Amino acid sequence: MLKIKCEGCGRPAPSFEIVDCGSMDTGYKQLCRRCFNMKAATAAGLDDFEHVDFEPVRLTDSAGKEITHPHFLARRSGRGC
Repeated sequence: MLKIKCEGCGRPAPSFEIVDCGSMDTGYKQLCRRCFNMKAATAAGLDDFEHVDFEPVRLTDSAGKEITHPHFLARRSGRGC
């Protein structure tokens, strides 16, 4: 799995967790979802925002086989990136 270094916290994160954040005027940064969520929450005035990491979702199909969906994410949206 490709990992990309977050330009906010420096943590290597899987590529599906990276958000290109910025503008043509200020340039773009690649942020992990934790840094992106904090930036978006701060811009929205949510000073008490708490990032949540979800556990993988495990489901059982009709044949009884367990299926794991490990990439359940939450991303804030809106201005401020």
